[in-house]
Parts: sequence; structure tokens; C-alpha cells
Amino acid sequence: MTPIAVQGPMILAHWLGLATAAAVDFDDHELGEFYALWEVDAVEILRAGDAIVDLGHATGFAVAPRLVLTNHHVALALGDTPVGRMSRTGKPIPLRLVAQDPVQDVALYRSGVDLHYLRTRIAELPQRGEAVAVLGHPGGAPLRVSFGQILTERAPIDGVMLAEYSAQTWWGSSGSAVVDRRGRAVAVHWGWDADGAYNGRLTGIPLAWAAAALPELTEALLAVGD
Repeated sequence: MTPIAVQGPMILAHWLGLATAAAVDFDDHELGEFYALWEVDAVEILRAGDAIVDLGHATGFAVAPRLVLTNHHVALALGDTPVGRMSRTGKPIPLRLVAQDPVQDVALYRSGVDLHYLRTRIAELPQRGEAVAVLGHPGGAPLRVSFGQILTERAPIDGVMLAEYSAQTWWGSSGSAVVDRRGRAVAVHWGWDADGAYNGRLTGIPLAWAAAALPELTEALLAVGD
């Protein structure tokens, strides 16, 4: 039998005789809206959802079988040994802080169990006009997705090297995965351009800069082939 994740949630709903709204994806969505995964008809996003970790009032995502990436400011609130939960299943994940960089605002936790992880893109920065999606827990909600595009490739704010995008986020989105059309993580969500230095929109730390700040992350990504 073909896995449901490959067929898409809309097809499953059709099989069950349920009424459905039009599916959303990178090309067909409302800017500024949050979507549940069952509303999304993009295989890459459904697969990416399996790697997202709910950190309570923040988000993280697995980048290797036992490594979860988030923000340093999130780690300050969580402490060294928090327990996260897999966003789609609720499975508890014991975590231990192994690396952090307060300047680039990234932190890396080691999981006590193997995780489904995102492929990453560290050799190339996000490109202006590129379609992206953000997966996380805005406002502490269950896993949500928003779509947009890269507005600025290089937007340093408060000493942090960032990219800016039009996808929506909210409190609790810190540490969310920003992924490209192929479902590869290209950035970790950080915050927003509050002073309007660029476009006044949302910002994330490109994985290339996160890896440069955390040698442990670079080593892990090389080990898994990303």
C-alpha cells in the first residue's frame, strides 16, 4: 500500500468521504495564514513535519538522528535538560544541551532517542524570491505551517546574520524550521525586523550561518551527508 504521507491528506479525506477545502501548497496559499498539516498538499512539508519538536512555548527541529536545533534565547528559557515532544505524535523527547552560540543565537540539543530529521542546506544561502515554508508552534498551537518567500538574503540585526521572509510567525515560533520546496531546512526562525531596517517582516538564521557558529552542527551534518 502506498504510504498516506506520499498520497497527501486531501486524498485520504476523499477516501473517507469528508468535505475538504482546497489544498494549500507553496504556490496556492493565503499570505499571513497558518495552516494545519491536514490542509497542506505538499509531500515535502508533510515529511518535514515529522522532524519538528514542540518545546512548550518555542519550537525546534531535528537536523540529525539525535540532534535538535533551536535558538539560544530558547535554550536560556528551557535550561540544559528539558523534555520536548514530537510535534505530530506527542512522543516525549529527553534533551541535553550540547552546544550554543549567543552571538548567532543558535543552540543544539542531543536527543535521548533517534529522530526523523530534516535534510539541510548549508552550502547555499536562501535566495531572494525563493519560496519557503515555516513549520512550528505559533502561540503554542499544534504544529502549523505558513508559506511565503525570501525578501532579503542578508539582513543583519543586533549582530545576528539573518534572512528575511514574508511567511507568517508568532510568539512560540522561535526555533521553527524554515524549509525550501524540497523540504530542506534553510534557516531557523529567529524573530522579526522590528525597527523596519529592511522590510519589517520575519527573520531566520540561515543554516549556513548556524553551522559556521556551531562546529558540532557542521560535523553532524557532514556525517549524515548534508
